[in-house]
Amino acid sequence: MKILMISLAIIACIFAVSYGGGCHTSQLAEKELTEKIRKKIQRNSWMQESADYTGTIPEAGDAEYEMVFIEGGSFTMGSPSNEPNRAPDEGPQYQVNVGSFWMGK
Repeated sequence: MKILMISLAIIACIFAVSYGGGCHTSQLAEKELTEKIRKKIQRNSWMQESADYTGTIPEAGDAEYEMVFIEGGSFTMGSPSNEPNRAPDEGPQYQVNVGSFWMGK
């Protein structure tokens, strides 16, 4: 979630610059715009179940954004203990489950 919020802050900065603003805004203003963008994406995402979609953000001058659906799944994280050149911090192996989500294109 922290990475998503940072990504949204970067997107908000890009929108601000592309519409004649700058990234000099206060942290509070950036957080507010980031929160508006996040809520807009959440409102749209449930309707799109498992499809890519494009939306607009009125608070950012009707800036468009594209979201790509990423199917969730499971994978094994870490490398096998018998793998050649395996580093000590690459194990132990364990199963990871990731839910489906959308990512900005």
